[in-house]
Amino acid sequence: MVMSTPVRRIHLSIDTLVLRGVRPEDRHALARGLSEELTRMLGQPGVATRLVRDGSPPMLRLPRLRFASAPAARTLGVQVGRAIGRGLKR
Repeated sequence: MVMSTPVRRIHLSIDTLVLRGVRPEDRHALARGLSEELTRMLGQPGVATRLVRDGSPPMLRLPRLRFASAPAARTLGVQVGRAIGRGLKR
């Protein structure tokens, strides 16, 4: 039986994130929502192990996210985090 060591830490770097229409004073709330959602999604069983097993770090290019109305900054961060999480699961 082969046992693997569980992944304890993931380092995620976002080089560029373009958010048009976000007020500078909302950046902290947006970052908080993004961080919380990525932590939740990457903490799901098997996600971290799959990323490590696949070898090279994934590079994602996400499609534009469009909204009917402007969500609150934290909500926008959560939605961006979900889009990144979905991209990592592909």
